[in-house]
Amino acid sequence: MTAPPPPASRQTEAHHSDEWIQPPAEYGVLPRLLRSLASRWWVVALTTILALAAAVGYLATAQKKYEAEADVLVTPVPSDQAVPGFGLILDSSDPARATETIARLVTTPAVADRVRADLGLNVSDSRLLRDIAGKPVAQSNLVAITAHASDAKAAARLADGFGQALIDERSARLYRALDQAIRINTARLAALGPADASERSLLLTRATDLRTLRDAPDPSLQLASDAHVPDKPVSPRPALTIVGALVAGVIVGVLAVLALEAVDPRLWREEQLGAAYRLPILARIPRERSRGSGALRPEAISPRAADGYRMLRANLPSVARPAGSPRPRAHTGLLDSVPGVNGAAPSPPGRADGTARGTVMVTSARTGEGKTTTALNLAAKLAAVGERVILIDADTERPGVADALGLPHADALAALLWEHSPLVDALVPVRMGLGTVYVLRAEAAAHDGLSDTSAAALLDEARAFADWIVVDLPPLTESPDVLPLARTASDLLVAVRMRHTNLRELTRLAELLSQQQLVPAGFVVTGTSGGPSTGHGAAEPAESFLSSHTSDAATAGQRIPQTPVVPG
Repeated sequence: MTAPPPPASRQTEAHHSDEWIQPPAEYGVLPRLLRSLASRWWVVALTTILALAAAVGYLATAQKKYEAEADVLVTPVPSDQAVPGFGLILDSSDPARATETIARLVTTPAVADRVRADLGLNVSDSRLLRDIAGKPVAQSNLVAITAHASDAKAAARLADGFGQALIDERSARLYRALDQAIRINTARLAALGPADASERSLLLTRATDLRTLRDAPDPSLQLASDAHVPDKPVSPRPALTIVGALVAGVIVGVLAVLALEAVDPRLWREEQLGAAYRLPILARIPRERSRGSGALRPEAISPRAADGYRMLRANLPSVARPAGSPRPRAHTGLLDSVPGVNGAAPSPPGRADGTARGTVMVTSARTGEGKTTTALNLAAKLAAVGERVILIDADTERPGVADALGLPHADALAALLWEHSPLVDALVPVRMGLGTVYVLRAEAAAHDGLSDTSAAALLDEARAFADWIVVDLPPLTESPDVLPLARTASDLLVAVRMRHTNLRELTRLAELLSQQQLVPAGFVVTGTSGGPSTGHGAAEPAESFLSSHTSDAATAGQRIPQTPVVPG
């Protein structure tokens, strides 16, 4: 029998088969970022909570620190009045030079050692100096000595102690130099004779100046103000710590989301599909809870999932497409027979025009993304309104239709393709919901040698008596041998699963379909957080009033018999 051409498909209607994989221009960087944050808000929330917990822990365990400040006034001695050679701070053209010098001298070990002795502290000089800072006060002759301690009074004592110790250390150095100069001056006076009156006068004047300096502390330094006892600690600061933790948590969370976007290739939100493909989402199927890992038949899904598959049936492009022109239908033996005896189930009656309304094929980027469940439930929903449906399991690598329906395994598909067995001998009628679906099973077998001709012949034989042909394809990137079947589809559906589909593998599938000039009808998104909310359950009787699409004279106005050989 010569295979007629398949019905007009979306693939053959496309003028530019690669336009659907070009991302729309309206998806910019900022909208994608906002959608990423919206889909992974829990990452930002988690990092913020962790940051806040760390901040609270820090506030609960951190030791309080008080800060006190004492000021030292630096008064440079005029150069013309200074006694040279004693290390006094002299006046110069750079006013800041004197305060910078004194600020550096505040944190010397000699000053720290003197403070330890004065205050009776049992700590090392290095440990003591970690809590002290000396800094010139801008536009002034002041040096601010800042001290930190776990007690407010201790901080004030420490700041005052360093200020006084700085003056005492500078004075002690001055006294040692003056004592040495006085001894030398006294010795020189003792060595003078009666004839050295003028030199004696000079030495006596110098002795007076030296003793005057010796009777007072360093004239270039004085404690300008004592430290005040602070009334509250400078650290930790609860408000600042909490605000800083919030900001840090949000920033880390945003960076984590960006990192996950770069390294996690999974599908997390529907907008990722819209950002990469110009294809509609035909149905959204909510996440189902199942103990098993196989496909779910209609009786095992939730009411909201059943609503989703009804939406898929309504959104199929072939539903709105007119059927093919009438042509004589070949006899198909058992498929045209009347119900048999002894409880034998009837085979599906053929269409009067000999053509199917559509050939729907379901594939995915990889296994476990709901394609078999989609094929099963779409076939059931089509059969529930009186359509005559054949379900073909073409996934010979991982056949799941038979297991889901409780059918014994049989390689009927291979027998049809290679042994040219009659299709009617291979179909198994299964009751699914209110309708009967005729199943063509498959076992693990190679598709080597499958051609466009053999695929078209198989489907043409099925079109002779079926309204709809639903084919469960394997992932095409893993089984390119079934591409001849895919090319005959009127509606090629791509099943994707939220939080599971690998976007890189989906890109590979899109590239393969584009190379084969195939344009999918759209996506079926499974595993969503919600689904179509129609306010009613999934009970099939709501569809029972729909009439059959049968147009044979013998079966017009009748539904498919409801007693299949193999109950669903």
